[in-house]
Amino acid sequence: MLAGDISIVKTSIPAVSRLTAGFIPITITVDEFTKIDYLLQINLQTDPDTYAIPHDLKITENVVGLTVSVGAGTTVSGEIIAMGR
Repeated sequence: MLAGDISIVKTSIPAVSRLTAGFIPITITVDEFTKIDYLLQINLQTDPDTYAIPHDLKITENVVGLTVSVGAGTTVSGEIIAMGR
């Protein structure tokens, strides 16, 4: 816990797959918060190991939405680290 009621948490991004190259929409809810103040880090893992480029990041209350651009046959998972209350 930081000053006041602000804290930092890590939340998993569940695995999502795409058979063809394109975009994967991802929504992550941080249940520990009612409001995210800052998104400190996005860690993405891919299988197979390739580039995954996040786009269109949006934060609303305790939900993070983003779109990930990937190659064909890619599974994306990971985690975010956020600060909020």
